[in-house]
Amino acid sequence: LIGLLLPAVQKVREAAARMKCSNNLKQLGLALHNYHDVNNALPPGGTGGSAPGLTGLSWHLMITPYIEQANVQNLFNLRQDYQSATNKPLQLNKVGMLFCPSLDIERSQAVAGVNGQDDVNGQKLYTTHYVGNGGPKDGTAAQYREDNTNAAQGGHATQGVLGYNTNVRLTDITDGTSNTFMVCELAWREANSYRAWGRGCDVPSGAACAASKNLFTQMRVTRFTAGNFNDVSYGSMHTGGANFCLADGSVRFVREATPLNVLWAAASRNGGEVLPLD
Repeated sequence: LIGLLLPAVQKVREAAARMKCSNNLKQLGLALHNYHDVNNALPPGGTGGSAPGLTGLSWHLMITPYIEQANVQNLFNLRQDYQSATNKPLQLNKVGMLFCPSLDIERSQAVAGVNGQDDVNGQKLYTTHYVGNGGPKDGTAAQYREDNTNAAQGGHATQGVLGYNTNVRLTDITDGTSNTFMVCELAWREANSYRAWGRGCDVPSGAACAASKNLFTQMRVTRFTAGNFNDVSYGSMHTGGANFCLADGSVRFVREATPLNVLWAAASRNGGEVLPLD
């Protein structure tokens, strides 16, 4: 009897976790729209300087006043990067809405001794399981534009919604807000690439946003090795796919088997594609 009941209980728990994850994304999407209403544009996926190591702040931090966390943002110095003496310890604060309940990784996995080490006195900073859609990358096909000024981690995508130093308005999403990814779930146990939730971007890489280059299932073999930090495969611990918040604020569950050209089309805000996400 226990053997029969256990799978059923596990399914119920995962269904509840997936629903909570979907609700998290719904709230993040609403916060991004509220930010847009006030600032006439969406926040950058991640701010950053013009040289490697000059890493700024994340879109997650920019929207905290719109998810009832204004007291957290008020403590940050928004003119400094995420590693400053003022800002770094503040990322030991956990923002519950930034986590998928199906994954038990809550803290940064940045490697000690590497630029951007995300810890304070040996205690890792909290991370996030939701990243901004930096845009599609199709490599040699070159249908989509890429910024390869410093491609040490694969270069930045440029045609997304929340990218490196972006300032996108909803009217710039000419493919339609209901057809374009805005926030993507990155909640694989195998990812080994989680960074502090306040961490933005620099020239080679972005922690708060990522490109759509690979199929979901490729993530296990492409991430994380040196040189491909930006070329993330989105995915989750949910069975069969992952949750995505579209630019209109709606949330969709995207199947793991979705073809790569469809993922690229959904990641592009202005590619003129007509491929349906279904």
